[in-house]
Amino acid sequence: MSYRYRYDGPVTHGALIRTAREQAGLTQAELARRASTSQPAVARYERDAASPAVSTLERLLRAAGQELLLSTRPTAVADLS
Repeated sequence: MSYRYRYDGPVTHGALIRTAREQAGLTQAELARRASTSQPAVARYERDAASPAVSTLERLLRAAGQELLLSTRPTAVADLS
């Protein structure tokens, strides 16, 4: 089974992890076991109380049957200073 989501606006890593986990029908503990991490770590990521490294985010999503794809596109240059 494959799910594809396209987010055109900002989305948190917590929302990505939670959505993937729920779509896979997994508990936080099951996802943690599959991704070789702890349930409290998954809970912190889902609450956006901690920020996973990109490699950790990729591992969590893969454990839920998802693939992390990142892309860039041209946009107007903004002065962020």
